[in-house]
Amino acid sequence: MPHRRRRTGGRVATARCRTLGLRGDRRARPSGSRSPRRTVLAALHVGHDRQTEGRVALVSDTDGGGNDVAQRHGLLLPRRVHHGRTDHAHRLLPAWDPDDAVRLADVEHGTFSCGATVFLQAYVERYERAAAPSHHLQAFMCGGAAIPPSLIVRADAVGIRAFRSWGLTEVPTIGLVGPNASLELRSARDGRVSEGTEVHAVDESGAILAPGERGELRVRAPERMLGYTDPERNAELISEDGWFRTGDVGSVDADGWITMTGRIKDIISRGGEKFSAQDIENVIADHPAIASVAVIGAPDERLGEKVVAYVTLRPGARWPGDDALIDHLEAQRLAKQKRPTAWRVIDELPATLSGKTQKHLLLALWERDLGPAESAPH
Repeated sequence: MPHRRRRTGGRVATARCRTLGLRGDRRARPSGSRSPRRTVLAALHVGHDRQTEGRVALVSDTDGGGNDVAQRHGLLLPRRVHHGRTDHAHRLLPAWDPDDAVRLADVEHGTFSCGATVFLQAYVERYERAAAPSHHLQAFMCGGAAIPPSLIVRADAVGIRAFRSWGLTEVPTIGLVGPNASLELRSARDGRVSEGTEVHAVDESGAILAPGERGELRVRAPERMLGYTDPERNAELISEDGWFRTGDVGSVDADGWITMTGRIKDIISRGGEKFSAQDIENVIADHPAIASVAVIGAPDERLGEKVVAYVTLRPGARWPGDDALIDHLEAQRLAKQKRPTAWRVIDELPATLSGKTQKHLLLALWERDLGPAESAPH
């Protein structure tokens, strides 16, 4: 959002952004970040270098304040500040409505859009069932939430070159894959480390891990924010030598390709073993009846946590039953301890305006209404 210039330690803060309070524990509060001009310029350089050469980009605005719902962490901020330095003409949707988005893509011959998983899924579902005009989007940059590899493959089948990006409000464009990469890279990797950016994975003690090993990802980059408006968060998440703790879990290989496996807060601890909810979600999402999925760790007296899966169904699909889903997980060789012991079918996963699944609301739903039962409603 626009903000009066403010000097901090000899550096000028040209923008102040609001984080959504999803970092850390389930009760994390929203907070503000202060970013300098270099953040805008660095993000502009990365975005222009790797994005599609399409002519019309579609973005969505839900609050009327010019905040792009698809990329609140700042990926589109440079285009708003430096008009004319992009090959895209922009068409702003007054509010997100998937049918309107598909229609506008046809009328305006839109070629590119961006956003979280839920937005890409809406385009893909309508194109799959031919509920859209003849013109389809050509490329979609997906970020801000976990992206099942199967969704990237489905998008490719209907003509959308969907690709991943990884960035945060605090560090907008850490890595991008790009629309011209192979389907294998676009479906499995979350980006290649951007020029001038450093990323490494660390273990619980903070020791740097070898390339390809999984741990918390830490970032040092020219586009990193100056800091939070809350000094306590600065001390907690930014080291003296400039490394930022992202709270994301993943790995970086020797060639700089980033693979995300979840969030620290989404690690499930069951019977002394810890594993990522995202690994489970990706396998469940491969089932042809499943539109979207969110896996949570619910309290369990014996094992500490149990694995609970909330799912939505694709248009026209019926719930195939718990046994059919377990058979699917077995066929995909998902370890037994990672398989959900409870399934819930709901109409829609709760999400923020930017498309991030609100798992704390699912946990509250489980604890309030659905805890005792052990099967999904049919």
